[in-house]
Amino acid sequence: MTKHKLRIGLLLESNNLSSWSFSCIESLIHSEYAEIVLVIKNEILSEQNTAFSSKINQISYSVFRAIENKIHKPNPDALIKKNLNSILDNCKERSSLTIETEDLKQLDLIVQLDQNPIPKQLLQHVKYGIWSYYFGDYTKERKGPVGVYELFENQIDTKVSLHINGTIVNEDSVIYETSFSNDKLYCNRHANTIYWEAAHMLPRMIKELYESEPDEFFKKWLDKYSNSKIQKHQDYKFPSNFQTIKAVSKLYWKAFKGIIERRSYFEQWILLFQINSDKKRPKSFHNFKRILPPKDRIWADPFVIERKDTYYIFIEELLFSEPYGKIAVIEMDKDGNYKSPETVIERPYHLSYPFLAEDNGELYMLPETMGNNTIELYKCIAFPYKWELEKVIMNNIKAVDSTLFKHDDTYWLFTNIEEFNGIKTSGELHLFYSDSLLSDHWIAHKQNPIVTDKSCARPAGHIYESENCMFRPAQDCTKHYGYGIKINEITSLNTATYKERLKQTIYPDWSKDMFSTHTINASGDLTVMDAKIKRKR
Repeated sequence: MTKHKLRIGLLLESNNLSSWSFSCIESLIHSEYAEIVLVIKNEILSEQNTAFSSKINQISYSVFRAIENKIHKPNPDALIKKNLNSILDNCKERSSLTIETEDLKQLDLIVQLDQNPIPKQLLQHVKYGIWSYYFGDYTKERKGPVGVYELFENQIDTKVSLHINGTIVNEDSVIYETSFSNDKLYCNRHANTIYWEAAHMLPRMIKELYESEPDEFFKKWLDKYSNSKIQKHQDYKFPSNFQTIKAVSKLYWKAFKGIIERRSYFEQWILLFQINSDKKRPKSFHNFKRILPPKDRIWADPFVIERKDTYYIFIEELLFSEPYGKIAVIEMDKDGNYKSPETVIERPYHLSYPFLAEDNGELYMLPETMGNNTIELYKCIAFPYKWELEKVIMNNIKAVDSTLFKHDDTYWLFTNIEEFNGIKTSGELHLFYSDSLLSDHWIAHKQNPIVTDKSCARPAGHIYESENCMFRPAQDCTKHYGYGIKINEITSLNTATYKERLKQTIYPDWSKDMFSTHTINASGDLTVMDAKIKRKR
C-alpha cells in the first residue's frame, strides 16, 4: 500500500521569499514525503516600533550594517528574494482571516517561515500543528536581528530551534534545537551562514515524521526538549547606538590587533608524539614531544601504522605557497628518531586526513577528497610510498574526514557531509554501511545525521576498541574549527540505531602557544596527534 505524502500548508506574508526560505520549500516540493497543497496569507503582521526616538537610537546600527554590506557581500546570499510562484503551480490560496475549518482539516501541518504572529484561528484543526523557526535564545526576554546580539556580546554560538504550536501541544514547544558557531567579525556573514544551515532542518524533520509512527516521533522529540523554558513575551529590539558603538569598536579593535600580531607571528599545524610502553591511551599530554615543520608549511592529520619495528606516520602536508595539500609519510624508529616526510599521494585537488584501513591482507587509505566531490579509496602497492586509486566509494558528495570501522562483519563509514548548499561540514555526522569495503552500494543509516552537534560530530581519528568498548574520537568545533577533541564511547551501533556518550575531553590547554588540536591516533607504543600553535616569523 502506497503511503500518502504529508499535506502541507504554508503560512506566508508574501510569495516573495528569501532564498533560504525558498530553498526550504523547494526541498519539500521536490520530495517524496510531502506536498504543498495550500498557501495561507498571514494578515497579522509583527508590530514595528516606528517612533522617531527609536529610529534615532538605532541609527548607528543602521549605518554599521550598511557599511558592512558594502565591505562584505555574502555569497550565496540567503536573503535575496525569490518568487514562490516559479515553483508552485495550481496551489489554493486563502487569507488567514477568512480561511474555513474544512481547509485546515485537510492539512497535516502548516509551515511558517517568517517571524510574524500566528493567527489564533489556525491553532486548531491542523493534525500536526504549525511548525516554525526560531533564531536566537528563546529563554530571554529580548529578541533581535539574527546572530547580532550573540556576536556583539562575544558569545560562542547562536541557537536555532524548530517550534510547534497547535493541536499536538498545549503551548509553544521546542521540537528540535541546534547551534552554530559565531563569526568573528561580520554580522551579515554570520546571519547568512545561519540561514543556509537552518534551511534543511525543517524538511529533514518532516521527512522523519513521514517515515515514523507519529506518536513515537512526537514523544521522542517533545520529551527531549520538555524542560525548555520558552519566554512567552519577547521584545524585538535593534541594538542601541551605545551598544553598537561599543560592540563594533571591540570587534574591529580585535581584528586590528590580529593584523598587527600576524606581522610577527603566524599560525601553524604541527605534530606531537609520545612513546609509551604500556600501550595505554594517554590522559595527559604535557610530555608529548613536538615535530615542527619548516615555517613554510603545515603538518596535520597524523595516522600511524607500525611495521617491522618502525612507525610510519601519514600526514597532510600543505605548503603555504601551494593551493592544495598532499599526503606524505614520516618514518620513526622505536626511540622517536624520525626522517623528513616524503610525498606519497598528490592530486590536482586538496588531500588531507589520510585514514588507514587494513582489509583481507591489504592496506588501504581513505584520504579526504572533498575538493574532487568524491570519497576515494587508495590501495598500497609498495609500502609505504606507492599508492593507487582502487575505487571511488562515493561520487558527487562533499564529505570530510571519512572514517571506516569494521564491526559485526559490517563496514561502517562515518563522514561529515555538506548536504545542502551554504552549510558547514563540522556539525553533522552521517553514517553508511556495507558488507564489503569495495562495495558499490553503501546504505545510509536510518538515523542520519546520527550526530548534529558541532562539539562532537566531525571525526578526529581512528575508532578503536579497548576493554570490549568502542571509542570514537571527534572534533570539538564550538569555539572554532578543530578547537579540541572529545572521545565518545559508542554504546549502540547497528543498522537501526546509533548511540554514543562522552568519555574524555582533550583541549589545548597545556601550552600557552597552542590553541587547537583535532586529530589523535595510536599504533603499538606510539600515540600521535596534531596541534595548532603560534610561531614567530
